[in-house]
Amino acid sequence: MKKYLRALSKYEVYFFYAITLATLLPVLLYKTFPTVDGPAHLYNARLIHELLIDNTDYLPTFFEFNRSLVPNWLGHLILSSLLFFLPALMAEKVLLAIYIILFPISFRFLWKGLSIDGLTGSFALYFVFPFSYSFLFYYGFYNFHLGMVLLFFTVGFWIKYSKSSQIESKQLAFLILLTLLIYFSHVFVFAIFVGVIGFISLIDFLKSPRLDFLKSLKSRFLLIAPGCILTIFYLINTTISPENSGNVANLLESWSMIQSVEPARAIEYGKEGVFTKWIFILLVVILGNLFFVRLKHFKASLRQNSMVWGGISLGLLIVFFLVPNGPTFIKSRLLVFFFLFLILFISTQKVNVWVRVISFVLINYVNIALLKIYIESTKSANAITAEIIEASQHIEPYSTVLPIDDSGHWLLSHSSNYLGVNKPLVILENYEAKTDYFPLIWNYSSLPHLHLGDTDRSPLDFPTNKANTQSQIDYIFIMSGTDVSENRKKSETGIKDILDQYYRLTFTSGRKNIKVYKRVSSNSSTSRADKVPDKFILALSNAHTYCL
Repeated sequence: MKKYLRALSKYEVYFFYAITLATLLPVLLYKTFPTVDGPAHLYNARLIHELLIDNTDYLPTFFEFNRSLVPNWLGHLILSSLLFFLPALMAEKVLLAIYIILFPISFRFLWKGLSIDGLTGSFALYFVFPFSYSFLFYYGFYNFHLGMVLLFFTVGFWIKYSKSSQIESKQLAFLILLTLLIYFSHVFVFAIFVGVIGFISLIDFLKSPRLDFLKSLKSRFLLIAPGCILTIFYLINTTISPENSGNVANLLESWSMIQSVEPARAIEYGKEGVFTKWIFILLVVILGNLFFVRLKHFKASLRQNSMVWGGISLGLLIVFFLVPNGPTFIKSRLLVFFFLFLILFISTQKVNVWVRVISFVLINYVNIALLKIYIESTKSANAITAEIIEASQHIEPYSTVLPIDDSGHWLLSHSSNYLGVNKPLVILENYEAKTDYFPLIWNYSSLPHLHLGDTDRSPLDFPTNKANTQSQIDYIFIMSGTDVSENRKKSETGIKDILDQYYRLTFTSGRKNIKVYKRVSSNSSTSRADKVPDKFILALSNAHTYCL
């Protein structure tokens, strides 16, 4: 058996890259890849792009750049740069493709740097693919996932450069740049990175001559210092939402998250839960083989570098049980890294040959099954977002839009932001601008006193500044659920009089669950559409058609 496996190992890397490319299918097959926060990221990237190239004062009246050096910049910077030569939806696909391809490759790069025999450890690398489409990814946490890619590359390069007697200044500068990119992707990922480097340094301190370790201490400090300084300033100047401490002692819930391998499934889809449990069973079998069947070899391996990854995964597991979950999904984020470093630990061990073969076959079956589920789910959600983008054609540039979402679909929470990805619009459901940890924030000092029609009476909440000039909202976008009559009561009844008096219906989707209302009166409008040349409107329409 080992003879045949050694022969096949020459071609294993090609199979790995084939699976990597196949993982792109849910992103590439349809016009959009709907996620919760993804539309907001793309919309705000469009705003950044427009603020840089647009000479009008319309958008600066509503938005301004965050003056703090906050994280969550990297994904927006990539998207806004791509918008210089790509349509918005294509730019989003490129960003997602970058992550989908580089995530398994960065993990393999780190594994390769550990000088592990590919014959024994490469089977474990295929456990990474189910985490490509984690439920955190479906929530649209693009910066978090870009940070994971950077983390694996940076640690891999650190290990590679550390094998020499001393890290060269060019190498150190490159590593510092990578760590800064980690910070500007996501501060939580940067904290994990600092923990990983700290644990590696502790192990080096214990097993290396003290003099050699002290020589390398300067480079280790310089590696993390810039990002740590930025993190401190960020935490000082940022208001962090309190977590729900009631979840801390819920061990049953925590265990359920582990047993179902929660990060590898999209939760509400449900079907994939059957297959993610297989991942848990396979990992338990492999660990059982390591701890019981090959205990003697396991003890010997602890004297090598595998102790680092086992220790890191164990430490993350302990922290996972101690912290609450809350609105920032901190437990889920910890669990992602726990499983990934556990997989890395397994890849450093010599697992029984039959366990390797069976695990390799089953995990790839799971990968294909999950891929099929996500392709089907993307198709159904894409049908709705396609209608939203169609609705955007009926909204003029330089307008304010108030979205009302009664769809009840968790994945479409911020999908109204797709309205503004192809043209300069002010979408009043811009959650990023309400926080202080994204590139753009509301410019409350110049924000107009927005209201519906000629009245301040409204059951709806939207950003406004009553101290400034009054201005009416130009469009109302309503998205209801499949039961249109029931949801219409929730979304339209509260403002029915306002809609009847001040707005007229200009678009209804084919399934009648999406409507666009345009303000009838043009008095005291903030809209600049009437000032935009017809040629510019036509160009935007053509660009939108090309994007679709």
